[in-house]
Amino acid sequence: MYQRARALERAGDFEGAIKLYVELLRQAQVTCKTPSRATSINWRSRCGRRLKLTYGIAIARRDQGDPGKTQAAIRAYLTTSRRLFPRAKVHHEAEMRFHLATAERRLGHHQQALDDYRAAIRSWAKRQPKARAPFKGKALQGIAAMLAKLGRHKEASSAYTALLDEHRAHHRRPHPDASYLRGVIAKLEAKAKVKAKGAVVISAGKPPKAGDDKRKLSLVSTTDSRSDDRREQTAASSKSTPVYKTWWFWAIIGGVAIAGGATAVGVAASGDSRVPHGPLVEL
Repeated sequence: MYQRARALERAGDFEGAIKLYVELLRQAQVTCKTPSRATSINWRSRCGRRLKLTYGIAIARRDQGDPGKTQAAIRAYLTTSRRLFPRAKVHHEAEMRFHLATAERRLGHHQQALDDYRAAIRSWAKRQPKARAPFKGKALQGIAAMLAKLGRHKEASSAYTALLDEHRAHHRRPHPDASYLRGVIAKLEAKAKVKAKGAVVISAGKPPKAGDDKRKLSLVSTTDSRSDDRREQTAASSKSTPVYKTWWFWAIIGGVAIAGGATAVGVAASGDSRVPHGPLVEL
């Protein structure tokens, strides 16, 4: 039945192949329930056959071209591989990560695609550090495109530049789309400059912080309270001092006395008998 599923897949009948894979997978799930302790995957073991069928479904979904189904199938394969063989390396993890990123890119999941493109490159470098991944050029271009979609223009410009440099270093010739990509880089750099200027303008014209307002309010309230204290102290001191002990009281008295004396002199000179003789004010 497995060979029949493979034949249907090669003929382009992906749904027919997947139906057979799923039927075989149900049988394999019954026989493989306990994770293996092996450090490498034995494809002839019960759990190995189960993982092989999961891998076949993921590849068929990828070739079928539906990004949503491809994403689900590849994630199922990666999860199953880690669960059944926790001590072993995931078979073709780098390649599957790359295909997963491509599906996520088509779905518009830019951040997930960016993460999986980077994970694919890291996985390959860890597995074969001296060999270049066959998908590296497309992965680098995918990283740059996703950064641009996320609005990270400066990082996207650097990623496209790294793509051109890596292609020239490996192939010893310029990238076939070098002139077009340089135009993209120039546009991204211009957008990054505009964004940086906008950030400077916003930071220069931003309103005062809430903490500053609180400090100003506290200073005002402190000043007002001090003024109120001074007024209260002055009022209290004026209330506690008797009137006859204040300087202004005696100044008024002296003025009255002088004015009264002058009046008395004037009256006496005129001969008015109604003004009595003696002191003007008795204290």
